[in-house]
Amino acid sequence: MNNKNKYLGLSLLSLLSFNVFAITEDQGLLKSFHEYGMTKCDKFILHHASLKNKPHWSFDIEKPHAPLGKGYSVVGLVEVYGYKGDTVKKDFSFLETPDQCILTQRSTITFSGPCSENINGDYWYISNQMPEKDYTEYRNKGNAPMLAKEVNVGNFKLCIQEIRSTRASKHG
Repeated sequence: MNNKNKYLGLSLLSLLSFNVFAITEDQGLLKSFHEYGMTKCDKFILHHASLKNKPHWSFDIEKPHAPLGKGYSVVGLVEVYGYKGDTVKKDFSFLETPDQCILTQRSTITFSGPCSENINGDYWYISNQMPEKDYTEYRNKGNAPMLAKEVNVGNFKLCIQEIRSTRASKHG
């Protein structure tokens, strides 16, 4: 075999390996769900929690100790991805019923600087000031809720934003 053919073969093999890794990361995630008995919500899980295109990802998965009953399964998943200074943490609770896949999701994003500089006023509006608490509640035009909290750390401020949502879909 000449060098051109060897190079072509190695190039093709490396492309296939990259593609296999991209497929395998989500297959590993689904395998973890299947081990906990959740087998009818694969598309729903990958639509909301795929690991593709999430740099430096890690996940932790757990199942409650008490059984829910025949045809029901619940799995908790925490994903963390991104880079130092730009990291996202998502906390998912997936519920599989005999007819549906249900997701409750909470995302926590931390920004450097005050919340006034990190919350888009064209998209979010204050729905509840809560002056006796550390948080301010916001809503967007779709009525999705967000809690924000400003924290002083030494000489600078951080803005912690927490967003939550619930979604459902038929099996598939």
